[in-house]
Amino acid sequence: MSFGSNTPVEDDNDMWSNFKFNHAIKETDFYAITKFADNEYVPAYRLPLVAGRNLQPSDTAREFLVNESVVKSLGIKNPQEVLNKEISLWNNQMNGAVVGVLKDFHHASLHKAIEPWYFKYKSNAAVLSARLAKDADFAATLEKIKEASKKVYGDAEVNVTFMDETVQKFYESEQRISKLERSVTPTEVV
Repeated sequence: MSFGSNTPVEDDNDMWSNFKFNHAIKETDFYAITKFADNEYVPAYRLPLVAGRNLQPSDTAREFLVNESVVKSLGIKNPQEVLNKEISLWNNQMNGAVVGVLKDFHHASLHKAIEPWYFKYKSNAAVLSARLAKDADFAATLEKIKEASKKVYGDAEVNVTFMDETVQKFYESEQRISKLERSVTPTEVV
């Protein structure tokens, strides 16, 4: 289980910002997706590191993970070169060292480019992710999660989504367009 600001696959719930890298005076000329996650996020989603290490638990948010696209956007060829360099966000309101580089992956439709993003450590982010075994009793497990949530958060609403359903939604509009194209013959188009 892990807490994060959102899941790795989102197409409409991302926060974008540019940042200062390695004590630069100016912010980057590109924007990256900002995500918050605890130290269990990377193992829960099985996100592979290409350099460095995972985030470590802390009472202060002082570490970042970046993806390979951030490294490339910075003009750096070797991911090792960004390790221990500082990222500063929002006029130095939040800063910390890059401790790891994650392999790029598609966070939206495969038809979209892989975009730069980074994770900042935060232990109390709003989205709880749980990886369940294939043979798990989903209904019983979800009920236990809701019960635990009620003990911690009271009557706050618990919304359950499944990552495979999120990915499927990326392609629903394409499937509808494909059906429309098949139903219209060339002689019908004016």
